[in-house]
Amino acid sequence: MALVLALITYVPAILMLYWVLATGAALFTLLLRDLGPAFSAAVLLSASRGKTWNDKPTAKLGPLTDMHVPQSWFAHFYMGARMHLIAYLFGMSYYIVLPMSILPSGTWKQLADLQATQEWNGLGNGNVWLRLIPGTLHYSAMPAVFLGVGVFVAGNVLQFQSHWILAKLRSQLSGQGKKEGDYSIPRGGTFELVSCPHYLGEIVIYAGLLIVLGCNNLLSYIIFIWVVANLLLAAGPTHKWYQVQFKQYPANRRALIPFLY
Repeated sequence: MALVLALITYVPAILMLYWVLATGAALFTLLLRDLGPAFSAAVLLSASRGKTWNDKPTAKLGPLTDMHVPQSWFAHFYMGARMHLIAYLFGMSYYIVLPMSILPSGTWKQLADLQATQEWNGLGNGNVWLRLIPGTLHYSAMPAVFLGVGVFVAGNVLQFQSHWILAKLRSQLSGQGKKEGDYSIPRGGTFELVSCPHYLGEIVIYAGLLIVLGCNNLLSYIIFIWVVANLLLAAGPTHKWYQVQFKQYPANRRALIPFLY
């Protein structure tokens, strides 16, 4: 019991360390790349995926450099897409850590208190969670909550539309008898403004989450910064890839942020 109690008590600190390291690595690579080229190359390598895999930077990771897993091609015609194993493993941990991170730290203190008094008998105890949630979840004022939900929904719509356009592009290429690995310039929707509107939709989704959570969760700010920095790192090489592959690529498109970047 003492070990379980100690682990629950230190969960907020462990989560903070996880996000500070992830966000720090992304920001360092984004802003101070020249100060640590080997480290930055490793971070960029983990961000290489899909069409940019063959243009991935050379990092001093030895045999780890080319370790990859097949990337889902549900929305893409381009079979053989890959992403680095490090990125895959981080992604797996991300969706475990994220739900834990958006809970206020008071949740873990109450869990520790329940464990100490032997009132808690497992994560599956619904009565415990019903007691915890009202006392620990403090969101923004109601107008901000509605605004955040609206932003969250808008981000999901943007992301769905972008993937839908890519899915239709896949069907068009397949119908034209194109071989695996062939690409075409995405057209329509927010693709007319940026090369990676699905990444932009992800940022909007997390902006909505940040508005809903308000100032009551420091980790929500760090997570949002990580999302923006990570997607900037991923969108830049994708945008450059399009420009190199297609001489007629629209000059007015930006990588991720309309009219800015």
